[in-house]
Amino acid sequence: MKHIIQTLTALYVLFALCSCRSNTSTNNTKPIDSLNFKYAKYIKVYRYENYRKAVLANPWKDGAVLHTYIIPDDSTADVSGVDGTVIRKPSERAAIFSSVHCGLLSMLGELGRIGGVCDAQYMNLPNVQELIKDGKIKDFGNGMNPNIEQIITSKTDLLMVSPFEGNTSYGKIEQIGIPIVECADYAEVSAIARAEWMRFYGILFGCERKADSLFAVVEKNYFTLKKKVAKTKTKPTILAGLMYQGVWYTPGGNSTNGQLFSDAGFEYPFKHQEEMSKPLSFEQVLSKSKDADVWVVYHDSPFSYRQMLGENAKYSQFKAFADRKVYNASTSELIYIEAPFRPDIMLKDLVSISNPDLVEKDYSPRYYKPISE
Repeated sequence: MKHIIQTLTALYVLFALCSCRSNTSTNNTKPIDSLNFKYAKYIKVYRYENYRKAVLANPWKDGAVLHTYIIPDDSTADVSGVDGTVIRKPSERAAIFSSVHCGLLSMLGELGRIGGVCDAQYMNLPNVQELIKDGKIKDFGNGMNPNIEQIITSKTDLLMVSPFEGNTSYGKIEQIGIPIVECADYAEVSAIARAEWMRFYGILFGCERKADSLFAVVEKNYFTLKKKVAKTKTKPTILAGLMYQGVWYTPGGNSTNGQLFSDAGFEYPFKHQEEMSKPLSFEQVLSKSKDADVWVVYHDSPFSYRQMLGENAKYSQFKAFADRKVYNASTSELIYIEAPFRPDIMLKDLVSISNPDLVEKDYSPRYYKPISE
């Protein structure tokens, strides 16, 4: 009898231990916390006992998931059986396919975590180009057909790519066993929402606190200035863009630029346009924007009024052209590399044009600059 009792007791203890272990399993479907994304629509990050789960929504299909990532807290965390692509953080040798994300890592002081880049000729960051020249950052070739062998031999541990609508495969890079991060931040429709993705990237690169701190600065700067603008009565009218191959693409009111124009205190003639970008004729744009006070363009630098007339003599019909109120955000410089994660600076540039009294008297715009004669 004593032997039976001892056996039953041992079985009970074993069962209890197994039960406790089961309760702390990584398969527990209930998160214990979540990272609060206030503006971004296409990403959610949940905290579990020893890992985090990042769920990326598909921007092009309502209710669908683009990708799920499992990010263990450390190398000892057992995440077997958890659905999702496992990313052991922090990444130390990432392959970056976009200059935007190189720019973010530069801002965070984490360029040393870039193992290589694609389309190196478009990485218009002097510090990145210097590292490429020194061989510290590898050139993996064309982003559409990267050098797979070099990616592998460089001990790449993460691939950061930009997804696009309708894409179902990334080709050969899917077959080499390196986690692919689909950077869908660009699909967010507000500038501040896109910038908030830096918090996710901070987790991946082991600089979460720095990313959170930077975003806190961006958020505070942006909304402090927006609040000041809302109190002013001055609302100049703004025109955006240029003709391209016989068509003028105008951003809609809910697009990133449309919202920036509104937040900066501009009246925008196409604010009721539902399409994010709509092709219009010259005459259609002229009929609604002929008397616009300000004109912002996106063109290679340097750019001048003479060049504008050379491209299209009809540009002289706009009031902003006659008044010399045309500003260029050079596509060859920082606006496409840095501004996506610094919308506060972009907003300040625009406010310096719409309501210059709301910024410092000696403020020098970083992106939007007057064009030359």
